[in-house]
Amino acid sequence: MLELDMAQRRQLAASAHHLNPVVMIGKDGLTENVISELDRNLLKHELIKIKVLEGDQKEPFFWNKFALH
Repeated sequence: MLELDMAQRRQLAASAHHLNPVVMIGKDGLTENVISELDRNLLKHELIKIKVLEGDQKEPFFWNKFALH
């Protein structure tokens, strides 16, 4: 997994500010369909924005699972 420092994260967030979310993660979480959609969009675009619709985004486990894919 690629490790980013805070300055790199800020730069990517600023670059993505104008983007619309291309993948939305709902109540079912990080399903195989969501992962496939993320892969497809990352191949098409270098940087994408995702939106997490449910309350799981505050859970560290959620982001660790997300980062593994």
